[in-house]
Order: sequence, then structure tokens, then C-alpha cells
Amino acid sequence: MLAYFNNTEKEAERTNPKTPGSIQFNGSPFKLSDPAKEAERAKINSDLATLTDEIKKREAVLAKTKSPSSPPAVNGSVVTPLVPTAFLTESGSEFEQLDDKSILLKGEASPNDTYTFETALTAGPLSGLKLEALAHPSLPGDGPGRGDAGRPNFVLEGFDVSITLPGQKSPQRVKFSHAFASFSQKAFDVANLITGAGNKSWAINPQFHRSHWAVFAFDQPMNVAAGTKLSIVLRQHFGASRTIGCLRLSSIRGDVESALPVEEEPKEIVPATAKKKRKGEAKPAAAVSTDPILAKLQRQQTALQRKLDGLKPPTSEVMRELPTPRMTTLFKRGEYTQPGDAVTAGTPAIIGLKPSGTANRAALARWLVSRDNPLTARVTVNRWWAEIFGRGIVSTVEDFGIKGEPPTHPELLDWLAVDFMEHGWSMKHILKKIVMSAAYRQSSAVQDSESSEPPIVSATSSDPANTLLWRGPRFRMDAEMIRDNALSIAGLLSLNKGGPSIRPPQPDGLWKKVGGQDYKYDISPGEAQFRRGIYVVLKRGSPYPSFMNFDASQRMACVVKRSRSNTPLQALTLLNDPVYVEATRAFAQRIASSSGTSPEQKIECAFRIALARQPSPTETTVLKRLHDQQLAATKKETDAWYSVASAILNLDECITKG
Repeated sequence: MLAYFNNTEKEAERTNPKTPGSIQFNGSPFKLSDPAKEAERAKINSDLATLTDEIKKREAVLAKTKSPSSPPAVNGSVVTPLVPTAFLTESGSEFEQLDDKSILLKGEASPNDTYTFETALTAGPLSGLKLEALAHPSLPGDGPGRGDAGRPNFVLEGFDVSITLPGQKSPQRVKFSHAFASFSQKAFDVANLITGAGNKSWAINPQFHRSHWAVFAFDQPMNVAAGTKLSIVLRQHFGASRTIGCLRLSSIRGDVESALPVEEEPKEIVPATAKKKRKGEAKPAAAVSTDPILAKLQRQQTALQRKLDGLKPPTSEVMRELPTPRMTTLFKRGEYTQPGDAVTAGTPAIIGLKPSGTANRAALARWLVSRDNPLTARVTVNRWWAEIFGRGIVSTVEDFGIKGEPPTHPELLDWLAVDFMEHGWSMKHILKKIVMSAAYRQSSAVQDSESSEPPIVSATSSDPANTLLWRGPRFRMDAEMIRDNALSIAGLLSLNKGGPSIRPPQPDGLWKKVGGQDYKYDISPGEAQFRRGIYVVLKRGSPYPSFMNFDASQRMACVVKRSRSNTPLQALTLLNDPVYVEATRAFAQRIASSSGTSPEQKIECAFRIALARQPSPTETTVLKRLHDQQLAATKKETDAWYSVASAILNLDECITKG
């Protein structure tokens, strides 16, 4: 069976083997048609092509005024972009090395981070280093920081450099004499990084949304041997994701001050599409950054590229078949690093029915829904039966094999499966058939055998699980249903469909303590937090605790059937969880504002809302006494009805179906 699904495009790659969890998800997107956007994209692409031709012509003119050289020379000094042999982030953030030898950080930004850049130097002189914090369209507000789009600042708190000579193991710390920058924020001057003065940091507020550079001159220029290892550590622990989003590091040979860019403001980033087309061309950096005509063309090109990026066609993730099937093997002793004999796509022989045609997922799908397949329809209707009755005709809904339980009513299961297929695999038809049956509509009350005439054997003792369907279903609701039911009783439940996940109240710092990393958890505002339970956000390893107390799955593995427990923690959840406290408060207000004039009439109204029945005289008396006691103690009518509402919402009957 695995071979059917092992023949699709790879959706993720590990970006850095040294960093656990550094996985880049590329997906397998399928572009959806949008004629209006496609027409607009075609026009922008045409304009971009025209601009690209004009830029190439202007670059050719500028290139004639300078002798080509590589790497680029600036006023007699040589600035060479460094290519990392390793790039590590403390947070495990994903990154991508771009064509211009810059490194772009991707994914969710960590509040704090430390980057470690390692490279091997070529033989020759070395007098300084250049750090560029580059703007990029994928960063918030174009960067160069990774914080919010309005203030994409960064705060560099450390720029530690060391070299390890060939044949040596101990690195040598490199000292700096001077530091220069395109711009420094007040009290965050770049010189603080090497002097330790002030805030000991470099930042660029308020000059956001543009690239910046810093140049560091060595205290003593040096001649390095081939194979010398250079390590640069950039510490950024200011918080609030004030970290560099796109950076490039370069070595400087010759006079450092002569290597400073002519303009304080570096040129804007050229889109990746244009860079690929001009890859390999030698361009004098100073001529490009100072020529006003070329700068204008590049700004126009950048603006068009951003507009084009905003018009990306909508996509949907699909599993796309490979043209040549990938080899699938058995694993020796189950170890995936020890492949054994190769296998081909196929289905269990015991079923008898074999897929026809090419062995792909389409053939498997046709096999699954074939009328001759004995499993699909039976498994499906059995799961729906279990949802409605609390127990499947086959009680082990997750296992129809030899280790599963036999069906209690095999003929009923067969009939439902055939009826399901004959009515177009209609879920609505089967559910209607089940809930309108006499088996479902009978009372869930247990008959007292001692008072019956004539006396009968107690069904509770002979068939406590109701396998023979001698009464209607009665079982505790699932976690999501309990929450939704309480909100519905309170009149708070929002039935809005679709949209993003919601974040109801939960203990502060829970995600940070469980996950180790600081994930921001903002409670959804307004009625959004009262939407149905299926929209509650899910974080694997730290699911919503209120649901977990009522046996919801942690989603670490597929769970077909949930267990049903009865613990004191569930009662504490109903009494103290913020969602249930808010529901109780709203329910109390609903009771207090009901049409009844006396407490007894209001209690009767509360029972009809929550339990769909009239209260018994004893129940009315008990709740009236509770109301009077709380009113005497607090002197507040709302507090008295809060106690009554809490008592009703905490009844077993209120969280039990049937």
C-alpha cells in the first residue's frame, strides 16, 4: 500500500543537517485559474521585460567606463562576498541562500536569535569585513528586520569574529579598530559593537524599509593562508524579533575606508528574476549605486516585481505523481535506514479484488469504492453508527481485522453497507435512515426489573453495553460538543463558518513552557472566541487543555475512537475554565431576564433551555433553596442566578447525550 503513496513529489527538504528541525516545506502547489489576475500579470510581465532590456542596455554603457574585474573593486580595495560553508541559527529558523550570495531567513521569526556564519578563506591579505542587512520583499515592510511591518528594525548586540589557521584547533579572536555604517540609530551607534560603549548595539531606527551596511576594520591587517576558517557570530537578543532578515558578509582587501560605498544609502534590491538573467556579468558596484538613470530603472523594476508578487495565482496543495515510480522497499526489522527487497504497489491478497489499470492512486481510489470491496462501505457506516449510538456494530471501529471484535448484528451491517452504495454513497441518506429508526428513537431510560410485571431479568446486568440495542443511546458527549453545548445554552455560540482558527482562553505561557520556544498566543477577540470547537487552534504536543480533560486526542497520531472517562478534573474544568465561567455568567443573565416572575418560573425556564424538559418538584425546591442562600449571602441577584446556572451546567444530564 505504501508504494501507491511513495510515488509523489517530495514536499519537504532538510535545509541544514546540523540543525534539528530545519525543514523547508516546499509543498506541491497546483495553480488555480483566475482570468482577471492572469491578464494583469501578463501586462506586468511585459512591462518587466521592457525594463529588463533597458537595464541591460544601461549596464552595458556603464561597463564600458570601467575595466571588468571580479570580485568588484571599490577605489582600489577589493570587496568579495563570502560563501558560507555552514550557517546556523540558534532558533533553528529556516533560510535560503540567494543568487547574490546573501542569506534570507524564512518562516516564523523568533523573538531572539544568534547567527553563526562559517566559511573557508582563500590565501591573501585581509583587512576588514563588511556586513549588509538587506531589504527584501518577503520581509515584513521589506525589512531589513524581521519584526513588524511598520518598524522592521534590527538590533545587533554582538559581532564576534574568530579565525582558525590550518592545522590549528584553537580559534583566534579578531579585534577591530574602527567601524563604519550607512546609518546608526541614536544611542545605537555601530562603533558600540567594538568599543562596548552605550548600548553595545547597532540599530537603524527610523531608516526602515531599505538596505544598510556596516564595515569593520581589523586592528591589524593580516595575510591568511588557504583553508583558514573564518567564524562570525551575530548576537541579536533584544527581543520582539528585532533580528536581521536578509544578510550578506564580504571580505575586504586593501584600504578599508576606501571600500566604503560612495552613497550612505545602498542601492535597492534587484528582484531575483533580474538577478538570474544577469548572473555572471561583471558590474562596477560604485557605478551601479551612483548612476541615477539605472537607479530609477531598478526602482521601477522593484515596484513592478512587488506588484507581480502580490498577484500570484491562488494555489491548492496536491499530490503530484512522478513520471518514473520511486522504488519502495521493505525495511529490515522496521529500520528505515536498512532497505530490503523492493516491492510494487498492490492491495491485500486476502480481499481477493485487485485494482485494474496502472498502479497509481487513481486505481487505488477506484478499488476502494468498488462494490466488490467488502470493507469501505462497512467501515464507513459502522463509524457513523458509532457516532450516533456511542458504540459501533463492530465495537472496534479502528480494527476490522482478526484482532477486532465481531459485529453484533452482521446482517444489519451488510444491509446498511449495501443501502449506502445503492444510494450514491450518500451520507445524508444513511444518517437519516439511522436516526429515524425505532432502535434510535426508543427511550434511553433503564427499566426497573424488580417493579416490572411480570419480573424480568435485569438488562443492565445482562447487557450493560447495550449491544442488543434494548434501549436508546446514552453516553457523555465529546469535548468539542460539551463546549459548544454550554455556549449554545448561554446564547454565546457563534455559528460563523470557515475562516482562521480561533484561540480561546488557556493558561498563560502554556505554549512556551511545553514547546520550549516562545510562541505568541493571543486570545481571539469578540465573538470569534465563541465559535464552534472544530475551529479551536491545534498545536501538537500542547493541545487545548480543556479538550484534553474530556479525552480529546493530542493529534500526535491518528485516533479513530476516543476513550470516555469520568474524572474529578472534568468537574473542575466545568466549574473554573474561563470559557465555562463566561458561559455560566451569560446563562445566569439569560435566566434572570426570562419572562418568569417568580424564582420557580425562572428555574423552569432554565431547565427547558438547558435540558429540554420540566424540572421535577424536588429539583425546583433544591435550586430555589440554592438561589435564596446565595442571594442572602451576596445580596446580588446576578450572583444568585450564577450559582443556579452553574449547578445546571454541571449536571451529568447536561453533558450527556440521551
